[in-house]
Amino acid sequence: MNQRTYIIALLLTLGLILSGCSGDPSHSENSDHTHETTAQVDAHDEFEVHEHEEESSDHAHEEEAQFGKVQELKNEDEHADEESVHLTGLQIETAGIEFGTMQSLPLGETIKTNGFLELPPQNQAKVSAVLGGIVKNIYVREGDSVNAGDVLAELVNPLFSEMQAAYRKTAQQIGYLESDYRRKERLANDEIGSQRELQLARSEYESALAEMQSLQSKLRMLNLNPEQVLEGEISESIQLKAPIGGFVRVIETSIGQYADPTLDLFEIVDNEHIHIDLLVYEKDIHRVNVDQKVLFKYTNQPNDQFYRARIFSVGKAFEDNPRAVRVHAEIVDRQDGLLPGMFVEGRIVTGTSQSKVLPEGAIVRDGEEYLVFALQETDTPGSNEEDFDHAQEGEEQEFKVIKVRPGITDTGYTEVRFFESQSEDIRFVTKGAYYLLAEMKKGEGGHEH
Repeated sequence: MNQRTYIIALLLTLGLILSGCSGDPSHSENSDHTHETTAQVDAHDEFEVHEHEEESSDHAHEEEAQFGKVQELKNEDEHADEESVHLTGLQIETAGIEFGTMQSLPLGETIKTNGFLELPPQNQAKVSAVLGGIVKNIYVREGDSVNAGDVLAELVNPLFSEMQAAYRKTAQQIGYLESDYRRKERLANDEIGSQRELQLARSEYESALAEMQSLQSKLRMLNLNPEQVLEGEISESIQLKAPIGGFVRVIETSIGQYADPTLDLFEIVDNEHIHIDLLVYEKDIHRVNVDQKVLFKYTNQPNDQFYRARIFSVGKAFEDNPRAVRVHAEIVDRQDGLLPGMFVEGRIVTGTSQSKVLPEGAIVRDGEEYLVFALQETDTPGSNEEDFDHAQEGEEQEFKVIKVRPGITDTGYTEVRFFESQSEDIRFVTKGAYYLLAEMKKGEGGHEH
C-alpha cells in the first residue's frame, strides 16, 4: 500500500470514530431521562413530605382546638358550679334578706290545726281583798316575778282593828266560861246544881268558843297571826299575799283606792306550765292520740321555726263553736316570752317520715332549674348573721348558688334535695331569694361563658 492510500484510510477511520462519539443519541437521552427521573422523584418525595407535614400540622391544630373547647366547657362547668352572687350590706338590709338553716319536718303526714296557749287553772290566780279596805301600799309592778307568800299590797280599814280586838276579848272570856261550865257540870252530876244552869253555862261557853274560832279563821284569811293578837299586837293594816308563784300579769288598783272584795286587784300567772290547746275537727279526731308529737309556731313570731310539743290529753266532748275537740299538748321546746292567749299554728304528726325542708321563699326557679342561695362563711366582719346590722354599707357578702330538686310543699315549707351533700349548719337565704336571682341574671348579662 502506498503512502497516499494509508493516509486516506487513516482519515476515514478517524472520521468514523468521531462520528460515533458525537452522534450517540441513546446515551444522551438516557442521561437526560436519568436526571429527569431523579429530579421528579426528589420533587415527589419533597411534595409528599410537605403534604404530610401540612396534614400533621392541621391535625395538631384540630386537636389543639378540641382540647381548647373541652377546657372551655370544663371551665364553664366549674364556673357554673362555683357561681356566686355578691351583695353589699346596704343591699342586704334594703332587700330585707333573711337567713335560716334546714329543718327536718314530716311533710304531708300531719293534721293542720290552730289553737292558743293556755294555763291550767291551778297555775293562774286572781287576788282580791277578803274584806274591803283602802290600798295603802303596792309592792309589785306588772311583770314582776313573785313567790307564793310574797306581799303584793297593804290595805287599811278600822274594821281590821275591831276584829282583832273582838278576837282577843273572846279568847279571854273563853277561860272563864269554860271554868263556869265545868263547875256547874260537877254540881249537876252531884245533884246539887240545876240542869238549867248547866245548859245555860254550856251554851255560853260553846258560843264563845265558836265565835273565837270564827274570828281566828278570819284573821288568818286576812294574813294576821292570831297568836300575836293574843299577845297584844294589834295591826291596823292587812297584807295581800301571792297565793302562787309566777309573774304579776295585771294590777287593777292604785294607792288610795278602795279595794272592793268583789273586784280582782291582781292577776298572777305561772307560765312554767303553759301548754297548747288545739282545736281538731270531727273529720280528723280519729287520727289523734295521746303522746303524738305536735309541731307548732306562734303567730307573728320573728322566724319560721317550728317548735315541738306532745299531746297529753284529748278532749271527750265537742266545743259548740266551732264544732271541734280540744286537744291539750305540753310544750317540749320552751321559748321565752310565752303568754296565755297567744295564738299558734299547729301540725299534729301522724306519720314518721322526715324531710329536709326550707321555707318556700328560699327556692327560686331559673328556667328549668331550681336554685337556693347559701351564705359563704368568712372570717371578715359582717360574715355572721348577727354582724349584718353592724356591717358597713359598702362591705360585700358572698352567696353561693346551689341547684336543688324540690319535693313536697306543705305548711309553707318545701322538701329540698341536693345534688351534693351540704353541711347541716349552712345558712340559706329564706327571704329575698328573688332579689339575689335578679342580681345573678344581671351578672350573666355582662359577659359570655
